[in-house]
Amino acid sequence: MQWQKIHILLKENKIDFFITKNRGHLVVKEYIEKFEKPFVRLRGLTAFKIDVVKESIKDFELWLMS
Repeated sequence: MQWQKIHILLKENKIDFFITKNRGHLVVKEYIEKFEKPFVRLRGLTAFKIDVVKESIKDFELWLMS
């Protein structure tokens, strides 16, 4: 699926998401289990770490608190 279609689908369904790395990883807030800078772990995928790029860390932390 193209990124534009994914964005539209998520926004239409009011899903709170963040793109962590140049469209490489998309994180849905309600599935976050743990955030340990710079990595995010999702519920059910704890062995898999998603890297939040340095340039996005502040924005990501603000998004988490919103």
